[in-house]
Amino acid sequence: MVTQIQATRPPEHDMRVGIWGCFRLDRSRQYSECMVIQMSLYLFALVSIPVASSAEFIGVGQLVGGESSSCFAISFDGGFCGGQATPGASILVPVIWSSGLGIVALIQGEPFDIGQCNGITSNGSAVGYFNNDAFYYTDMGFMLIPDGEFNARFAYDLSSDAQIVVGRGGTGAGWTWRPGELPQKIVPPATWQIGGSAEGISSDGSVIVGYGRNPQNKTEAYRLFSDFPFEPLGAPPAADPYSETEDCNADGSVVVGNAGGKQAFRWTESAGMQSIGFNLYCHAVSGDGEVMVGMELDFDLGEFVAVVWINGVKHDLRQYLIDNGAPNVFPYLEAAYDVSADGTMICGAGKNDQGIGEGFWCRIPRTLGPHSIRVNIQKPVFGSITAGDRRSTFTSDDQRLEITNGVVPSNSLSPVTWEIEGTAARLAPSKLEFKLEAQVSRSGLSQTIDLWNHQTQSWQTVDTRAATMTDQTVTIERTTDATQFVRPQDGKVKARIRYKATAPGASSTWKARIDHARWTAHP
Repeated sequence: MVTQIQATRPPEHDMRVGIWGCFRLDRSRQYSECMVIQMSLYLFALVSIPVASSAEFIGVGQLVGGESSSCFAISFDGGFCGGQATPGASILVPVIWSSGLGIVALIQGEPFDIGQCNGITSNGSAVGYFNNDAFYYTDMGFMLIPDGEFNARFAYDLSSDAQIVVGRGGTGAGWTWRPGELPQKIVPPATWQIGGSAEGISSDGSVIVGYGRNPQNKTEAYRLFSDFPFEPLGAPPAADPYSETEDCNADGSVVVGNAGGKQAFRWTESAGMQSIGFNLYCHAVSGDGEVMVGMELDFDLGEFVAVVWINGVKHDLRQYLIDNGAPNVFPYLEAAYDVSADGTMICGAGKNDQGIGEGFWCRIPRTLGPHSIRVNIQKPVFGSITAGDRRSTFTSDDQRLEITNGVVPSNSLSPVTWEIEGTAARLAPSKLEFKLEAQVSRSGLSQTIDLWNHQTQSWQTVDTRAATMTDQTVTIERTTDATQFVRPQDGKVKARIRYKATAPGASSTWKARIDHARWTAHP
């Protein structure tokens, strides 16, 4: 089977993109065998959607000879969509779309083939399934993910750097996969029946959300950290209490999905599991956790219609677009399936003016506020953690992460060096703040804060001062150069905190104690 390129390309775009095709020869192989069929498409930019303050609506179109299309996934920055379309009768193939690229089939289909794209990144890498096989697509080609020991049939999501994929196997097991490895089964607590399915992943890959069978043999949503225990999320009250996860926000602190009693739910670390309405399905949540999308049963129509929740208020998506000036909105929007990190761009499926099923991309106006970014990944470079964990840094509560100094190969290095990462849902902030509240166990130490500059690909020192034995709060503000510290494709922000001795005669062992570390991105 070979790649099928069926895009209508705006003539002003002028950038080359390679689309590759492949076929599978032997299921015992770790990778698919690919025959490279690279075709040139000329685009100015894959992500070329204009910025606008009012609402916008775009139908993604059809493949040549096709009869329908749908969009199920949108990238972190909103520039790419992924879904499925028909290149002919009785065929459904996975596709990707951008405003510059148009709609493109990732693989040629034959009668009775079925596939779709379920997750996509800001550079167009994608995952999904094709004929009960999970696939992984990048600019290096289209490949089927190896089965491992449990038949990795369906890929549902991937991290923003495309290095971690999650999905469900034919044996009813959730799994994770990294390129170059075999899928790894998600193992629930011993009291649970099965791991079920891994449905979503945080932007940086540190949090996975899914569902499995709990000790009562009921389906229950869960959250799984890379460094914390498996966490069951419960279910809202219902005659048949169950919950199934659909998605999480950028840092995994907000989880959405569907539950017993035909209700949708929103789960947060502070409030737990909460119902957000009945006869609803919630499919996705924005990076900041404040915008959700899904569909609601319209009893008058007898059909589902697309809905969006903005800061807790539910709207009919079609009417919201029209009320905010979007032209050419389809007569019927069936479902909203995904939303960008900043909550302003949404994709889904509806019916166009000819009554034909067609995927859509839209932009909604939204007032963006400051976005608080917590530590989601920590990397002690020098020194060892002797108390607390990164959760200790989430709030200013005197519950501290303690790092004891270590051995360094050079006096120029700091015996306590702690690197941390988070994810900003504001990709182009007007101001980026970094706040650190910390203390040390003895005098004569310095504290240095570095921020990672994504343009220069280097650490930039932004503050150096004497460390104190009582909590000292330092707030760094970057304005004119704020965007340099946010990676544009996935919102990654990085900081480094260093401690070293500045006075002789100190004891050989000392500690740095971090109480609160957090970024804030302002729109």
